[in-house]
Amino acid sequence: QLKRLHRHVALETAAHRRGDDLAANQLGRDFHALLLAQLGNPLLLALFQSLLTREAVISALYCTEYDYDHLCDDHTQLLDNLAAGRTKEAQDIVSHHWNHVVKGIRIHSANSEQANLAAILRV
Repeated sequence: QLKRLHRHVALETAAHRRGDDLAANQLGRDFHALLLAQLGNPLLLALFQSLLTREAVISALYCTEYDYDHLCDDHTQLLDNLAAGRTKEAQDIVSHHWNHVVKGIRIHSANSEQANLAAILRV
């Protein structure tokens, strides 16, 4: 399953590098869902899917300043640490990754006129 997740990160990185931010963002969100699906807990996955939808709306409405290369690197490092059984390092990466995402949201920079919520929410 880690190989599948590594392939997914490669798709995410490629989308970002070709400037397809919408696809890169969706692939980034999907990475987290795919990772959590490995735990086999449908309740946790459903809760997380709900949070992802909310995060997508927040990102659509407010400017975000992310270092997408860094976020993709976090995904790769997380997978590498999980494969090596380095739980503490994996936890540290998740914490750092989450903080990076939260700090990247610019609440005072509303972007609602440009938000394509139908595309973001796949309506």
